[in-house]
Amino acid sequence: MAVLQLNVSDGLQVADFSLLDHITISTQRPLTAAFLFACGNCGAVFVGRETVATILSFVTVTDQAAEEPRPQTVATHDQHHCHDLNDNPRTCGSTAKRYRSWERHRRRDGTHTSGGPPGLVRQQSSPKTPPFFHEILNRIRHTQNHIGVETGDNGLIRVKTLLPFEYRLIQSLTFQLVIRDAKEGFAMQTTVAVTLVIIDVNNFQPRITIPPNYNPSNTSSAWECLETDIRTTFIPLAFLAVEAEDDDSEEFMPLNYFLSYDEAPQLEGYVEINITTGVVSVVRPLDREAPGMAELMMLTIRVMDNANRGYNQQTSAGTRIAFRVIDRNDNPPILHFNNIVLDQGAAFSQQISECHNGTVNIDFYATDADSTPSTPPFYPILTVFPAAYRTHFDTFSDRTGLIRLLILKTFDYRLVQKLNITLTVYDSDPNTPFDPILNTAVTVWLEILDTNNLIPRVSYPINYDPTSPSAELFFITETDSRNASQFTAFPVLTVKAVDDDSDQFMPLDYFLSFELAPCLQGFMEIDRSTGVVSVVKPLDREATGMNETLVVEVFVMDNAKQSFNQLTSRASKIAFRVTDLNDNPPDVRFNGQAIPHLGNVTVDVTEHTCQEVLLDLYASDRDSVPKTPPFFHEILNLDPTYQNHIGVETGDNGLIRVKTLLPFEYRLIQRLTFLLVIRDAKEGFAMRTTIAVTLVINSELPQFTGPPTLTFSVDENWTGPIRHGIITAADADATANLIFSITFDRAFDPDGLQVADFPFPDHITISTQRPSPPAFPYWRGQLMVRRSLDRETVATILAIVTVTDQAAEEPRPQTVTTMVSITVNDLNDNPPDVRFNGQAIPQLGNVTVDVTERTRQEVHLDLYASDRDSVPKTPPFFHEILNLDPIYQNHIAVETGDNGLIRVKTLLPFEYRLIQRLTFQLVIRDAKEGFAMRATVTVTLVIIDVNNFLPRITIRDLASSKTRLMEEPSG
Repeated sequence: MAVLQLNVSDGLQVADFSLLDHITISTQRPLTAAFLFACGNCGAVFVGRETVATILSFVTVTDQAAEEPRPQTVATHDQHHCHDLNDNPRTCGSTAKRYRSWERHRRRDGTHTSGGPPGLVRQQSSPKTPPFFHEILNRIRHTQNHIGVETGDNGLIRVKTLLPFEYRLIQSLTFQLVIRDAKEGFAMQTTVAVTLVIIDVNNFQPRITIPPNYNPSNTSSAWECLETDIRTTFIPLAFLAVEAEDDDSEEFMPLNYFLSYDEAPQLEGYVEINITTGVVSVVRPLDREAPGMAELMMLTIRVMDNANRGYNQQTSAGTRIAFRVIDRNDNPPILHFNNIVLDQGAAFSQQISECHNGTVNIDFYATDADSTPSTPPFYPILTVFPAAYRTHFDTFSDRTGLIRLLILKTFDYRLVQKLNITLTVYDSDPNTPFDPILNTAVTVWLEILDTNNLIPRVSYPINYDPTSPSAELFFITETDSRNASQFTAFPVLTVKAVDDDSDQFMPLDYFLSFELAPCLQGFMEIDRSTGVVSVVKPLDREATGMNETLVVEVFVMDNAKQSFNQLTSRASKIAFRVTDLNDNPPDVRFNGQAIPHLGNVTVDVTEHTCQEVLLDLYASDRDSVPKTPPFFHEILNLDPTYQNHIGVETGDNGLIRVKTLLPFEYRLIQRLTFLLVIRDAKEGFAMRTTIAVTLVINSELPQFTGPPTLTFSVDENWTGPIRHGIITAADADATANLIFSITFDRAFDPDGLQVADFPFPDHITISTQRPSPPAFPYWRGQLMVRRSLDRETVATILAIVTVTDQAAEEPRPQTVTTMVSITVNDLNDNPPDVRFNGQAIPQLGNVTVDVTERTRQEVHLDLYASDRDSVPKTPPFFHEILNLDPIYQNHIAVETGDNGLIRVKTLLPFEYRLIQRLTFQLVIRDAKEGFAMRATVTVTLVIIDVNNFLPRITIRDLASSKTRLMEEPSG
């Protein structure tokens, strides 16, 4: 038996090559006579040519037959060649990065070839490379011409820039570089993502954006600064913040700021710039009188970038700014009195009678060493102590330097014996923005000579002021009406008064005036000598006017023992309030008519009716204590047989309703009487009213054919029949004669408050119309409006319609009632109500406001509008401007708000030289379209001049009658 064996020689250049893992050999026996020799078949698994190209091995055949004493062998050399395929992509390297790619391919025979480690050249031999081929993908469109790629025979692939990049426009650029090993046909390729990071260089000069370079043709752009007042503590002043920008990146920040004094060396040390922030400041006191300070001075600002490095720095071009020092008023006026110079704070005395005739004056003369402001005239200001006497004095000044102290009013020695008057003389109007304004103050001690002229005054109680939270109010309890016969007078308070005159004008007399509270006349008196105020008659809080705050006036007269030279004090008000007691029974009304205590009410009851309202009474109480309604009730003297037939209900509106719970039978009872007691308190002491109620049971009563409560509506300002205002009724009696009547119940305004004393009969009536079968089978009552209604006064009316059967055979008239509600519909019939500062402005009224010239976007007038009508729904209101000068149409704007605000404001400034007063009409409407009510207000804008122009000097040549204008306002 022959056995084939594959031996491997390890002496090859490829070290550690595992041949047995790749090449094997198998033994096959001969099958026929044709194959009398053994053969071996080699197989290869995953042999990569890039790893091994040629394999040399030994093949050994061994005979292991049984008859052989030992195995016999023979050997031969075998050589295997690996054919190359294009199955590896390109692998490239560079000095910056090294890229590695591995790829596997499955062959049609199921074998796999894996690439080896990357190098700088192709690993396979097919196709022949280098040079390689390339392609650039995913480039930004505007940078396509900036990048180029070169390839070399040594495998070099070079990426280079063709055009420069701008860091401001792009900071990084990424694209894909595809490298192929064949230009056409099947090619392997490697894709590399290349990122270019743009490095900024300092190639731009910084530039100054604020301030702009000084323009000599525009001298108003110069920076101005007042000279420093040496009398005050100097504080550095920043007047300019320089702003600069640099197109380079933040790497070359921050910026440094510098000032050059080449053109104005006198400012060096006075004006400096912060090197890091660019803030230009005055750092030392400025004196305009110093050499060169009166001129227009030029400074140059420069900016340097890359401040943190001492190299590669860029400096901006110089920006010139103009600087001017403005003169300051620093010398106070000098005062002269009787040719004597008065120093600051000087004082002297003058005497005057308290009853002088008004011809006493004190004259001063003033001078000023300063040329600015231009004086005289001077501006005197007075300060008087005590300050209450400031109105006794005034001042006068003219261009000669005269300053006159005028004494206008008389004095009272008892109140003041000496006055301290401080006269402060300013060299400019204190109300102008000129700064500084200097002054000189002197003190005049004015001694008052005595005369007698003071009136007495009330010291207690303090004069009553209803607007003051500390106002004192005196309470007096009303007299119980049940004990009025036992009343005795009692004191309330004692009035105290003082008189600053001497004792020769004593004693004092006290008097009361009841002009403000006439209802207290005769009920209250004051003792003339002691001032004790007493109640001398019983007080009833329910009397007319007694339920309000009552104010009486007290007067005091001096010199009571003489009938001449008497002085009376001013009126001092004392407020009283009468507190309530429960001393009045409830006031009960039926159909609007008052029912007295133990009065009788008779109503008709139809037999066989149940849960029917028989009687609606309305109760009220004149007393405020206890708090009512609701009222409380009790039924007395009712036949026990019919105790369950009658029920009583009470409501919070004072309603006391009597109704039937069980029906009556006319055959059994024709009349039922009982007592209804109405109390104003459930427990404890209570006042009560008793009413005798008589029910008359009958079989045939008139009946309303409509609902129990009828609702109608009528437009305000309408007179005549109410549309659909017909109430129908019927009576089963053949001889019925029905009459409609209407009585007033209550009326309410649009806010739901009850309208007192509404003249109902003057507005609403009802007429009776007999039935006209078959069209009108019922009796009809037509509601009529006699006088038009105003919804702003009354919005809802409740009335009671009564139908009375006055047939001849009835023992007495039989009646039924129903409630009628009439709603007044609102119409747009009231113009808007316009108010300014809380005051109503009438139609075509005028409003005048001040407008300072050269101001814009300023609110000058806030009006508030409201509308009493509920239609249309307002605010907002609508407006229109009429009769406005076309030149100033763009100067005025009007805004409206949801709270009724109508705001007039200026959009463009006014010039006082061109216009001093502007008048137009502001029309305010309550609807934008259609019928609208409107209010017209005349608005007058008074333009206020401000001192914004320098004075000009004109020189008139008398010989030639020509006028020459000096352009410079100096000298």
